[in-house]
Amino acid sequence: MDLSTLQTLLQKTDISIRSNAKLFDNIKASLSADIKSHSIQIEQGTSNHILYSESLPILKLVTDSLVNEGKAALEALVTQALNTVFSEKYQFKIEVQPDSKRAVPSLIDPRSGAQVSLDSAGGGIATLCEITIGVYLIIRFNRQRLLILDESLVAVSAQYVPAVSQFLKALTEDPFNFTIILISHQPLFAQQATHNYELSRSSEGHLQIARQS
Repeated sequence: MDLSTLQTLLQKTDISIRSNAKLFDNIKASLSADIKSHSIQIEQGTSNHILYSESLPILKLVTDSLVNEGKAALEALVTQALNTVFSEKYQFKIEVQPDSKRAVPSLIDPRSGAQVSLDSAGGGIATLCEITIGVYLIIRFNRQRLLILDESLVAVSAQYVPAVSQFLKALTEDPFNFTIILISHQPLFAQQATHNYELSRSSEGHLQIARQS
């Protein structure tokens, strides 16, 4: 399976996030200077209150722009991950509810064109979406590149296990360099692992850990 497209998209996302972070810092610095120069001080007792009314719309516009760009990047990333692993060409979507500002993920069903919930598409698809979103957030907020998947892939059907294994393997390689700790009863995942450990119980009932490779 060719993972080059997904790797390229992940790399572009990484670069875009770092670029936007610098851009946002520059905008905030510029706005801060602008706010100070346009602020209105109102005397209320002994307190001075500064109004940011002129700069707040600009800040909101910039923030909304960055949010929309991040939303589009995440949609493209998860969609590509799904298309890399599964034969059904689902499209991942995020709808932001205007009142609560809550983000609701969904999928466009390739057969009917209808918008469906993640759960209705099957556990394996929902799981891959969750993992890819986790990868995006780790990169987005510059957190330690570590994924711990404790039986997270139990819903993946046997026919897609090799493709999911290759997807996870790609995340551990350059330029992403994730460390993945995977706990599973599916032996096919072990074929892509760097180290394998088997957990069992002794005749006395004690937990035993044995390194396999």
